[in-house]
Amino acid sequence: MARYKFSFEATMDPRKGIPYVARLVVRDGKLEREFYNLKREYGKKSITVWGEFTAEDGDVIEMREGASWKNDYRYWYLVYKGKLYLLADVNSSKRKRYVIDYLSGELTMEEMLDALGVKVEEEKEEGKVVSKTVAQ
Repeated sequence: MARYKFSFEATMDPRKGIPYVARLVVRDGKLEREFYNLKREYGKKSITVWGEFTAEDGDVIEMREGASWKNDYRYWYLVYKGKLYLLADVNSSKRKRYVIDYLSGELTMEEMLDALGVKVEEEKEEGKVVSKTVAQ
């Protein structure tokens, strides 16, 4: 399996949570997060989390990019050929169900992508650094 390096940076109000990147896995029928150890810098009313993380083709990554008092901006991405493909956001229970079925081994990657209507670019592997930066 190919491994790729990605960059992440997000800033938010720490009273509303802390940004993070985690690899999603299913163990004993339960969804779990394996958090990446990223750098943190606290300000008076903000926290910035940044750094690089590595992931393999087929990994599902959750990124918490921000939050407000009413919303949590977390997204699930598939790593495929050096790119991140958006699969679901935290509020989409139907889309998340397909991803959990994939992580549980009940669906293949192709079946999950088809069910979600996600089109992957059929190019050669890139293997370059892909950046995902969201600042608030």
